[in-house]
Amino acid sequence: RESMLWCLGSAAVANEALVAPYLSGKLLGDRPRDYALQARACAAHDALARLAQLTMPVLVVGGSDDRLMPPRQAEALAKTIPGAELIVSRTVDAVRKSITHR
Repeated sequence: RESMLWCLGSAAVANEALVAPYLSGKLLGDRPRDYALQARACAAHDALARLAQLTMPVLVVGGSDDRLMPPRQAEALAKTIPGAELIVSRTVDAVRKSITHR
């Protein structure tokens, strides 16, 4: 449950219909060594300087309750990319509606 709280937030942890399948999959498929290697690779990867070279339209989408990429990080990412648009929303549905009404 702790990893679910960290990744998905308190609303997901409060929903028992989401908790059981998550924990079942996590307990059956957990591979600490693979996770550690992936985490190390993610921590070492830094493409931030190259983002300023992007020339195509970019939409950065963030979740207001996102624990993996909090809104402040989505905002910093959008500022790094020339002309990028930022949407921060509480729900995926709100993002979908925002994108389809363009």
